[in-house]
Amino acid sequence: MTNKYIPCWIFLYLLSFQAHSSCADIKVDHQRLECYDQLSKGGLELSDNADQSVTSKSEAKAFNLTTMDSSEIVSYFNDRKVFQLTPHYPNYILPLSYNERPNEEAFEEFAPGAELDRFEVKFQISGRLKLLDDIYRDNWDIWFGYTQTAWWQLYNSDESAPFRETNYSPEIFASYYSDVDILGFKLVMTDIGLIHQSNGRSELLSRSWNRLYANFQFTRDDFYLSIQPWYRIPESDEDDDNPNIEDYMGYGNYRLTYKDEGTLYSLLLRNNLKFDDNKGGIELSLAFPVYDIVKLYLQYYNGYGESLIDYDHYVNRISLGILIYEWL
Repeated sequence: MTNKYIPCWIFLYLLSFQAHSSCADIKVDHQRLECYDQLSKGGLELSDNADQSVTSKSEAKAFNLTTMDSSEIVSYFNDRKVFQLTPHYPNYILPLSYNERPNEEAFEEFAPGAELDRFEVKFQISGRLKLLDDIYRDNWDIWFGYTQTAWWQLYNSDESAPFRETNYSPEIFASYYSDVDILGFKLVMTDIGLIHQSNGRSELLSRSWNRLYANFQFTRDDFYLSIQPWYRIPESDEDDDNPNIEDYMGYGNYRLTYKDEGTLYSLLLRNNLKFDDNKGGIELSLAFPVYDIVKLYLQYYNGYGESLIDYDHYVNRISLGILIYEWL
């Protein structure tokens, strides 16, 4: 008689073990205590609720800067699982990209006698993977990021539509999630990392550099501010492909983004902070929704440093296309 109840007891024990494990997985202290209280009072019927409590915001909804507030953005990244592909920098394709002053001199090194079209295609893919989760006090994560930006002479049939330039940017960084008020803004996230950027070429066309950086990310209402200073790791004269790149690319990125419901406005600045020979670049962006996560995207760039091959070449470009993931 007793033996027939043994499978039931085993089943109930496994459910109880799973429920307690689910409660233990909850990171917020008061929610974890509530889970145990409910479990002790209501028995195993509440184990489903515990499972639901573990379900993070990042699993419940896709990343969307337009609809997320600052706390949801922080929770999204903090709750992502290890090796789960996550948005990083903007992902876009700009089929109509017009450059008033293409870098003919650099292209001459690549294809002597060839001519550049002022119209080309510009696109970028970017993502990140969490490598380690909660390495210190449940608040520090280690990430690997990768961004690739390309300028494609698609309409230049006379030259077999070559890729004029491609920049590769792998990086590794630690993210800290916070909630600190500074001058009316809230510091929600800080990244500290190492980035390598190169164009994958050799000899005269080779461009590369390595930087240590910090990225302080602030929010206030519908504004997002990113202050990203960097330090270039010195290279020997023999290995340095671009010894004066700081004079054109400056010492950091500074981005201000404003969201108005589904429409996004962004200003990106770089500057060498010199009065006698001031140089830098400015990027203005406008994106508004077309379908689901896709937005119509207008981008304008003026100045130096748009790409590595053009780091010391003045660019005046306007581009139109689609943005798939918003910027951060």
